[in-house]
This record gives sequence, C-alpha cells and structure tokens, in this order.
Amino acid sequence: MRKHVIAAENFLLGATNFVVVTLPEGWKLLRGISPPEVDSNRLFGEVQWVTSGRSPHLLVQPERRSGAELHVLVNRGRRMLDKLKASPGARPFFLHSGHEAFLLHHQVRRGLWRGYLEKGVRLSLFCDRTDRTITLEITGRIGETEIQELLEALQGVECH
Repeated sequence: MRKHVIAAENFLLGATNFVVVTLPEGWKLLRGISPPEVDSNRLFGEVQWVTSGRSPHLLVQPERRSGAELHVLVNRGRRMLDKLKASPGARPFFLHSGHEAFLLHHQVRRGLWRGYLEKGVRLSLFCDRTDRTITLEITGRIGETEIQELLEALQGVECH
C-alpha cells in the first residue's frame, strides 16, 4: 500500500493538503480534468489543510485496465457527514484514525440519452481536530473486487 498526498499547489502560498489516502499496490492516482479549488484553509501543526474545497482525480489500475474517478470534497463542520449518515443505506465505516466515518454504496447515471449506470461509493469522515468533513467519492465501471480493495486501503486515510 502506498500513501498519496492530495494537495493543491500555489506558487505564492505553497502546498495546501486536502487529505492523505492510501491506495493498494498497482493503483495510480492521477490529476483530474480540472485543477483543485481551495476556498479556505487552516494551518494545523506545520501543514496547511483545506477547510473548504474540491479536487477531482483519476484512479487507474493499468494491469487490469480499469479505473475510476475520485472526487475529494472538503467542508467546514460536520453537516455533510450528518447528511450522509441520514441517507438510506449508509453504514458506519472503520478508520484506523478512529474518526467517525460513514459509507454509502450507490449508482451514478452517466451519458445523455440512453445513458448507463456506474457503481459509486461515497465515504465521509469528520475530523474533530480540524473541524471539517472530508468526502471521498469513487465512481466508475469497476467491479466489486476493485471497490473492496480500494475501501480496505481507504481505512488508512489521514486527515491531519
């Protein structure tokens, strides 16, 4: 398992971290189509952390020729966690950090007219130290094996 720091770079302010994710061996994390957006941040320790923002990425497994989109969304407070917690089908999710987290499996419709469905997983966690909710949403044409592999790795997510 490898750790990946998801951060936004600014030539004046330096790096501002969204979250640190752990991915299984063989998976790669690539930048998404648009750049990360940081609305606000906070210094915690020696690191700037995003308190409000979003960052799109791609998760790629070259050996299996599969991939998915990863969207990171950070909000102040715990409102977004409570919203996911109240969703039908949401269940508690164990994190090594001990933070409160919930997971929801869902489907996402893609395409314009006839469209198609993709599997999706939304994981939200609340960090009481930085007072922010981090939501990781993974969507794509990936199988249950890949989803379970990614979820097992995401138990090691670091938020500060």
